[in-house]
Amino acid sequence: MHKSRLRLVVALVILCGPALAATAVQVRFVEPDKFVDAGDIGRDRERVLKEIQAHFVAQGDKLLPGKDLAIEVTEVDLAGHMRPVGPNMQMLRVLGPTGRPMISLRYVLSEGSTELRRREVTMSSLDYHGGISPYSGGDSIRYEKQMIDAWFRSEFAAGK
Repeated sequence: MHKSRLRLVVALVILCGPALAATAVQVRFVEPDKFVDAGDIGRDRERVLKEIQAHFVAQGDKLLPGKDLAIEVTEVDLAGHMRPVGPNMQMLRVLGPTGRPMISLRYVLSEGSTELRRREVTMSSLDYHGGISPYSGGDSIRYEKQMIDAWFRSEFAAGK
């Protein structure tokens, strides 16, 4: 019985292989030291860029099965502005009507050796702090994640 299950699994993998193919998402940051605002200190900047990279990969894996996506991020400007606050002038991110999040990038979408699409994009969220967010209030890049989610839905919608 065990061998028959194994044969069934192997047969399914062979028959469904292309449908089960994983997406390969590569994200590269181009001159991140020159980004307008990707965090205020070295460790924070590194953490933010890793989170943005992981979110692009997760969305690509979820929405583009079997395709390859190469992304070059050329600019990041996080939601809000850093302002000195309090007697120690501690830097704090302040959200308001200005300071919307923005990410600029170039991407190539391909399937196998066939290039499907190549574009340069600047995404931004005008009403970034309005509405309901699926991300926790403690997520420091929740507005950027929402913007990336919306971009993936509009850019890679079925039939586009």
